[in-house]
Amino acid sequence: MLSAEASSGGSGGTGTLSVAQYSGDPIGTNSSPNTSAFSTAEGSGYFDVYVAPGSSFTSLTLEYSNTGGTTLYWWDGTVWALVSNQSYNPATGTITVTVTTTSSPSIAQLTGTVFGVANGPSIGSITVTPSATVALGSGPITLNAAIVDPSGTGPYTAEINWGDSQTGTSSNVTGLSVSASHAYAATGSYSISVKVSRGSSFGTSTFSPLVVFDPAAGSMNADGWFNAPLGSYTANPAFAGKIHFESNVKYANGATIPTGTARVNLPGKDFVTGGLSWLTINGSNLQLSGVGYNQ
Repeated sequence: MLSAEASSGGSGGTGTLSVAQYSGDPIGTNSSPNTSAFSTAEGSGYFDVYVAPGSSFTSLTLEYSNTGGTTLYWWDGTVWALVSNQSYNPATGTITVTVTTTSSPSIAQLTGTVFGVANGPSIGSITVTPSATVALGSGPITLNAAIVDPSGTGPYTAEINWGDSQTGTSSNVTGLSVSASHAYAATGSYSISVKVSRGSSFGTSTFSPLVVFDPAAGSMNADGWFNAPLGSYTANPAFAGKIHFESNVKYANGATIPTGTARVNLPGKDFVTGGLSWLTINGSNLQLSGVGYNQ
């Protein structure tokens, strides 16, 4: 049976939301790409999601099951755009999407937003070399993406979004893989996506994170505090007040992994870094990734 469900998740929140299924294409023949790619094997492959005004959701989980498709697109008012934060489970036939305040679409855009289920070829995996964490100026990275298409043999067109406002297209791909290279001009954490199509049939895109760091950019030295509003600390929703933090992190000469510590003084406990993965500094924007533990 075809089904679609939505629920609040992650940070909770309250409000009213509804999911509706269409009996046919609600956008019409002027939509792009051609909606013949969308699945109607188990009925209509079109849904909409509506979040009522006054709702305070900050994270929603959408699940689409038994659609006959593998991925979701949403009508952004101009084109069918790929939905971010999605995964497909072939064992259950379920597409799961996490919608947040910054996803595509965002929670604020769920005002009767139409979704379509696509069932064309898919990207099975993405690998990036030399690695998913590279030093700025070390040269271009190489992407290899595997194409999965049980019902077709190509040729394919692959569209690559490098996450830095740069895109590329590989046309007339005859094999089950696509390769491309790209050099980044600035540090940051980038999400690479690859979408593959065969004629008018297009299917899943796989997202892969990539971090570009500059070991000579400086260090992350901080000591201060910020006000945490009521309900923001989910382990203790009744808490409101100052949260203190401190950090001293940098790249040693020639190192590819940063060293140092970071500490956040939470109510009744401290959260301390146990292992660092990367540090990016781009102007006043600093990002640090790693694992930690409660002390």
